[in-house]
Amino acid sequence: MADDTLPNLLHTYLEIGQHMGLSARQVEHLDKADPTFPTFKLGRIVCARRTSLDEWLRDREAQAKAEGRADA
Repeated sequence: MADDTLPNLLHTYLEIGQHMGLSARQVEHLDKADPTFPTFKLGRIVCARRTSLDEWLRDREAQAKAEGRADA
């Protein structure tokens, strides 16, 4: 699933959203609503690592399955 030719570091909500299949606005909302969302700032620019986002998504999926949610 991981493409080693792509840079691991994503800059801006737009790039993060493109990686996750979400809009920049959805990512910004998620970032503000969930303190575990793996973003950080370089100066004024919000950034995230592809690997951290993928791991965060796997953890969220595992948590949903453990809670027995039907949509997981």
